[in-house]
Amino acid sequence: MLGMDNSKSVRILNFNFLQAIKIPNVEIIYEDSDIYYDFGCFYVSPDNKLKNYEIAHDYFILSAKNNNAKSMYNLGVIYMKGYGVERDFLTALGWFKMAARYKHARSLYNIGCFYLYELGTSYDFERAIKYFKLAAKQGFEKANYVLENCDIIKSRGF
Repeated sequence: MLGMDNSKSVRILNFNFLQAIKIPNVEIIYEDSDIYYDFGCFYVSPDNKLKNYEIAHDYFILSAKNNNAKSMYNLGVIYMKGYGVERDFLTALGWFKMAARYKHARSLYNIGCFYLYELGTSYDFERAIKYFKLAAKQGFEKANYVLENCDIIKSRGF
């Protein structure tokens, strides 16, 4: 699921998205990566009739270039699910690894899943557990569940 940080949505209420998207061929440049992240989230919002993953992708790229881990994570999800792009697990893994440098919990968890289920990489149970532990350390509950059940998971051949 693409992540939206609702705590920051109030910050941009004064910006009129609908007015902004009606201006063709206008490049808006912000130094604040959260603005690009917010634009990306606008275009993937489930309530948005103007949903457009390709535009969201471009905004997340701009935000990720400014070291925004949430955008890196969202790019990983976009490639993992094939939202507006060709599905590509290797590219998704790369984006998750970039976000993991900033200790992004969901990215750490997803990397663990990629090693566990051989998505864009080879199976590596020990490396998967390493990433699940890092995600759990960041407070991601699903990682704790996996760690509590890792003996069962390994016995089933994952």
